[in-house]
Amino acid sequence: MLIAGLLIASQALAFEPAVNKHGAEVSWDVMPVHWTYDDEGRPGEVAEDEALGALREAFASWNAVPGARVRFIEDDGTTPLDELNVVYWKPEWEWDADILALTSTWSQEDGEITRFAIAINGQADWATDGRKESMDLQNALTHEVGHALGLGHDESHAEATMAPTAGFGETGKRKLHRSDEDGARYLYPDGSVPMGCASSPAPPSVLWALALGILAAFRSRHRSRKED
Repeated sequence: MLIAGLLIASQALAFEPAVNKHGAEVSWDVMPVHWTYDDEGRPGEVAEDEALGALREAFASWNAVPGARVRFIEDDGTTPLDELNVVYWKPEWEWDADILALTSTWSQEDGEITRFAIAINGQADWATDGRKESMDLQNALTHEVGHALGLGHDESHAEATMAPTAGFGETGKRKLHRSDEDGARYLYPDGSVPMGCASSPAPPSVLWALALGILAAFRSRHRSRKED
């Protein structure tokens, strides 16, 4: 897979479903989706139980969207390893230092997602308690799980989980915005809850990538002023 960027088609929606190189919106055909966590390379300032707890809460946020048939399940050891999706630390971060994590998804020509991988920047200053001088791990991971579902970046709502940036000490993206929930319902409707009013008209636009999969970056925002 070439690491070249994010392919997103913007419809008249505040949320943005991701689209593969064949022009198909990507999503999982079958739920549940099993995932596993690789703790190797975790930075010392974050304990293993804290990292895993943040990750579990991130998946749980999307599982709880009313009206969406989203179901992520942590591996229990019975699923073959080649069918698992992994979240892992990348100690030697080779991308821009402002990128907190990267999600890669692989899909069939028709848009069916077959696999995802979430790489966490092991060189970022992470915390799990919302301290102002660090980046919140759960905040970032909840965003990345949205990419693993098939959502792109939400440029219309800075407070949305799928907004492309986060600030130091920010924890608000742990909780999904109505736009995020609408995105989940759009891709995985179960018919029990209608989409809300988070959508807003927007002109169609397409950002083309050369990647075979979809790569999405979540960046940290530089502080514009000194905080006391």
